[in-house]
Amino acid sequence: MMQTTTSIFDAFVHQPTGCQSKALYMIEEFLEKPQQCKAFVLRGSAGTGKTSLMQAVVKYLEKNNIQYVLLAPTAKAAKVLSKRTDDFADTIHSAIYKPEELADGTIKFNYESNNSQIRTVFVVDEASMLPAERQQQDDFLTPNPILVDLMRFIKEGNTHNQVIFIGDTYQLPPVDEKTSVARLLSEKFEIDTKQTTLKEVKRQASGSPILDLAIDIKHRHDTNYSLSRIPLKRLKNEDYGLNFFIQNFDRDNLQNIICITQSNEKVMDLNHKIRRRLYLDGQTLSKGDVVMAHRSWAGKEQSISKGDMGIVLEVGYKTDERCSLRFMNATIDFDGVIIHTKVLIDTLISPKGDIDKEKLKDLKHDRMTKNPTYRASEKPSDDEYMGAIHLRYGYAITCHKAQGSEWKKVLIEPQFHLGNHRWLYTAVTRASKEVWSWWY
Repeated sequence: MMQTTTSIFDAFVHQPTGCQSKALYMIEEFLEKPQQCKAFVLRGSAGTGKTSLMQAVVKYLEKNNIQYVLLAPTAKAAKVLSKRTDDFADTIHSAIYKPEELADGTIKFNYESNNSQIRTVFVVDEASMLPAERQQQDDFLTPNPILVDLMRFIKEGNTHNQVIFIGDTYQLPPVDEKTSVARLLSEKFEIDTKQTTLKEVKRQASGSPILDLAIDIKHRHDTNYSLSRIPLKRLKNEDYGLNFFIQNFDRDNLQNIICITQSNEKVMDLNHKIRRRLYLDGQTLSKGDVVMAHRSWAGKEQSISKGDMGIVLEVGYKTDERCSLRFMNATIDFDGVIIHTKVLIDTLISPKGDIDKEKLKDLKHDRMTKNPTYRASEKPSDDEYMGAIHLRYGYAITCHKAQGSEWKKVLIEPQFHLGNHRWLYTAVTRASKEVWSWWY
């Protein structure tokens, strides 16, 4: 048994509930027997104390000099994890893959072997977002399902490596998947897995309107009851809803409010209406626009992760067309990281941000012909067109795009499916203070 200098209970800052005490005992036993069990799944819905337990795990590992790595499925989720643990967290992709750009603009993630012989505990947050089946998502391609490669990476290192998955089973699974990592570890990967579920809501969380609403949605889900008449705070109509958004919109604090909707078509509609109210619809991209990185971007010395939000500081006076694709120069502030780059305008006006792959191939051929530096390196950062950033507007987004992030206020487009409890639960729990909608 591993010799420890402190108990995990010493690292837990609250009086634990019964479920929390059970989880702490189980996690400590799990970490003390790395030769016997490799994976642990901690599940719990909003308000049950997952964050407090995660903080205790990190403190326990640190005090016992056990190397650990904090991971999340997306860059936004990794930033939230860093904030909650006051420690560095990275994306799973950054930890186990090396990116390579293909001719059609898709990013291929090549698996990199784990050569470290230091015993490491991997703590993976937002496990419900982790794809276990798909090999291609949006604009990137992985050699295997991400969960498969992650487990391979963990096994390749020290024989005592372990992983703790933390997730909320009520949240949305990845797009097109009907189940999540918590249900797949034992049956799909045949890994000896310990697991427990937090069910009791913490006393200090009681009375929260967000938590009360989440509990109501959970109850309706468990009893197969419709979401009709769900007690959302509602404004008179869409016009009032969008005015409410404008009143709470703050360029100095992009985490103050977000609008969440169910379809990409409605995302486009609401973004257009919000931009018009902000007097930004004079051109496709304007000074003062809020944007979201649709793809990860890398310059010579800077990088932006997919999902990062920014403010447009300056835009060029004209668009520039290459291979039937339109570009514009812009200066954008991504939370203190200021970049000067070309923007691929077409992603802003496409319903899903998709760009014809043949056009991207033509662009690459054009730049290889005309730019000898890029032809020699094939690095997008060596060509202003191939290195253009792909953006979406950042006022309204889908629930899947919002997952893993948090805002003070969330405005929910009301025409969600009345049987889609997980969608509404996920949208509601993106808010830390208030949730609003409007009548339709």
